[in-house]
Amino acid sequence: MTESVVKEVGMTDSNSRWRVPALARDVLLIVLGAILAFGVEEIRDARNRTARVAEALFSIRAEILTNSELVDRARVHHLHVIDTLQYYLTRHELPPRQVVYGGIFNPATISGVAWQAARESGVLSNMKYSTILLLAPTYEAQERYRALSEAVNQSLVNDVRRDGMDRVMRDRFAQFIDLATDFKNREGTLLERYRTTLKELDASR
Repeated sequence: MTESVVKEVGMTDSNSRWRVPALARDVLLIVLGAILAFGVEEIRDARNRTARVAEALFSIRAEILTNSELVDRARVHHLHVIDTLQYYLTRHELPPRQVVYGGIFNPATISGVAWQAARESGVLSNMKYSTILLLAPTYEAQERYRALSEAVNQSLVNDVRRDGMDRVMRDRFAQFIDLATDFKNREGTLLERYRTTLKELDASR
């Protein structure tokens, strides 16, 4: 009986020696598998973040390009307004109604949707800091232009409601020379900012 117990103990010790390395191997394989899965997931997330940044920059660039075209068109319009009104001012004549009612003050209607979407979606946190420093001042300048345009338009609406269309737009037409000149200058500054931003965005690709 003693020999039988000894044999069983010996067999048990032998089996344990085989089972311990096998268990360690299984644990190691599980750990390695988890690390590999985590690494693959990190790579996938990094690619997704890079793709989202690229998509956001594509939309922002397209938005700036469109805004640039609109601001340039507004600047050309205001230059024409300045020349036309100065002509009638020099002649001491009131401009025809079709001149003053045909969009004598017409700033560009610009958009900041792409930039706002990038901010609200968290894409900016994955964007290069140098790119953010390039874009943020551009959109701040654009927002100042937009806010001022809305304020002036609202002021004109209030004046027309109080004094009438002819008095504000025709009798006081000379005031629009200074207004158009101011916005022409602002639009020139904004256009230069757009050009610089687009150039640096293209250079950083």
